[in-house]
Amino acid sequence: MEQVDSLKTGKKFKKTEIDEIPVDWEVADLSEVISSYKNGIWGDDPTLDEKSYPIIRSTEITHDGKLDLSSVAFRKIPEAQIRKYKLQDNDILLVASSGSPNLIGRSALFKQSHDKRIFLFSNFMIRIRPEKINHYFLFYFLNSQYYHNFLTFLQQTSTGLRNLPKKEFIKMKLPFPPLPEQKKIAEILTTVDETIEKSDEIIEKTKELKKGLMQELLTCGIGHKKFKKTKVGEIPVDWEVSKLERSVSIASGEACKYSKEAGAFPYSVYGSNGIIGYYNKFNFSDGFVIGRVGASGSIQIISTPIWATDNTLLLSIDSNIMEKAYLFYYLQKCKLPQLATKTAQPLLTQKILKSIDIAVPPFPEQKKIAEILSTVDEDIERAVDNKKKLETIKKGLMQVLLTGKKRVNV
Repeated sequence: MEQVDSLKTGKKFKKTEIDEIPVDWEVADLSEVISSYKNGIWGDDPTLDEKSYPIIRSTEITHDGKLDLSSVAFRKIPEAQIRKYKLQDNDILLVASSGSPNLIGRSALFKQSHDKRIFLFSNFMIRIRPEKINHYFLFYFLNSQYYHNFLTFLQQTSTGLRNLPKKEFIKMKLPFPPLPEQKKIAEILTTVDETIEKSDEIIEKTKELKKGLMQELLTCGIGHKKFKKTKVGEIPVDWEVSKLERSVSIASGEACKYSKEAGAFPYSVYGSNGIIGYYNKFNFSDGFVIGRVGASGSIQIISTPIWATDNTLLLSIDSNIMEKAYLFYYLQKCKLPQLATKTAQPLLTQKILKSIDIAVPPFPEQKKIAEILSTVDEDIERAVDNKKKLETIKKGLMQVLLTGKKRVNV
């Protein structure tokens, strides 16, 4: 990220229809810097013996402007249409139509894979092809705050916006630095993006490490050589198997009270998306809160007083029998969401929880296992925090670089 140090304050600005920009920048319409603006194709359902092509849809564009091609649709497309809708390196894809106005205009940059595989794009997508502008610069502009403000303006002037209006969209104004400066700005932001991607890799690798450690430690323990067969699999000979109900007491949360009562004051309500309720007491302060309905099986350690709703189950732990953190990790290993009833609204009942079999090591070993896994969790938290800081840096850089408030040495 050394390139970021090359920033310098711009001093000479001029007023334009979009904002003040450096005197050597221009204002351009989107139509002036692209060579094409085209909706995609959907084609037909292929049969087993027919050739099909991967089609990128709006669902393949992530919230941060990346393409996830792991679940693309395959469609039968006439060979005569392939060249017309084939994506090229550095094409930019936009969501053109969606049931959610928040998705309209979401963009991603297409990069050709090493195997030169042909990708097409759906009829709910738009492909624009940068021509007189650096493709990365345009991509970052289409993820900037200015761009999102422009989309908001379109939605306010187009009631019930569900399609990106071409006539208005290609007239969008954008600040237009000289090409060498566009390239330098793009390099800086790309460097930050690459660092964020490395953070993602670290997070995923650490999560995989945790998964492997959980499987090893919660099954084989630490340093054991003799094992026995049980209903939960092979475990060390000095471990026991116990029903969850022997280690915890289980109760249901209570319905929320949303009106202020005499002597009551507000508390955040667990399981209610940040809703504030009014109570003159807490109904839970130590143990686990587990999702019972909807997000059934989600689990969280509670160590400060909260009010838990009737969509949750409350587990209070007998600390003489079970180390809280050990049980927390063991319940993660049990994959509670998969134990919920297979109904339209998955339900995790007290009966299901009570019947779970737990492998129980001696108490000192429980504590040691929990400490090891907690250390890995702390590593994950640090990596996530670092990624958030990088995303904040990127957002700030985009704000000043794409508007010329800060200049770069070229």
